[in-house]
Amino acid sequence: MNKKVIKDLCILFMLYILVFYINSYIHKFLLNNFYNCYYALFGKYNKIVDLLISLLFIIVLYLLYLKEMKIIFTYKKLNFFFIVKSLIYILSIGMIYYIIYFIFDNAFLFNFFKYFNDILTGKKNITIYDILILEKSLKPRFEPFMLIGSVIFGPIFEEILYRGLMYNKLKEISNAFIGVLISSILFALLHIPKYGFGTNTFFLFLVGILLAYCYEKTNNIYVPIFVHSINNFFIFLFNYVYFYFLIVIYFIIFIIALIILIIDISKYVKMRKSLKI
Repeated sequence: MNKKVIKDLCILFMLYILVFYINSYIHKFLLNNFYNCYYALFGKYNKIVDLLISLLFIIVLYLLYLKEMKIIFTYKKLNFFFIVKSLIYILSIGMIYYIIYFIFDNAFLFNFFKYFNDILTGKKNITIYDILILEKSLKPRFEPFMLIGSVIFGPIFEEILYRGLMYNKLKEISNAFIGVLISSILFALLHIPKYGFGTNTFFLFLVGILLAYCYEKTNNIYVPIFVHSINNFFIFLFNYVYFYFLIVIYFIIFIIALIILIIDISKYVKMRKSLKI
């Protein structure tokens, strides 16, 4: 067994634990010990800390794995059709989550259908301001650092760590299945400090598998980075869309994903049959 790969994996796991610890306690630590300074600097744009953490660890990984990073980031032609299809699959996971959630929330289902029934029957007039929540009293504050961190630095850091380095090195000492499994589990667990442990964790695990598939299928780190970034951008935009309409968007994406999946399966079955002949 390659001792260098084992050593590299140990370093990566230690970095992973460090990132998990920082994500879990950094905000609490800053608030408890530097409240005034923390509030003055980061209170208005509270996601700047997460952005700086991602940027810091991108630099750390670059310094530790310079040779691997040069190979990983060698430019290769992008297949935009594959990126769009992968993105549709990942976004459809969100709809599966909501379907499971709604099964246990009959009140939401009732209000959801009543809302759209009122629109269709003319009892309620609908405008663009009913779809977007920017003009409402509960409008979210625009977070530029959240946008930059979640769409640029976050995906770059996570794809370097999980797919570019961890997945590749796990595959060297085991196989692709083990690499996908472990890297996806760790990917999901790292989000526990932000989202908590629950149904979200399982769906983030599925997202990790899809991102690993993107990387394995294309051998191009830019593909999972783009898919991850665009997915996060959609999530960011959905902060400004009324929740009922958000569900409709997810449902449309889910239907499109089902159609694409059926087409892919039929092509695969036809290919298998032709090979047997």
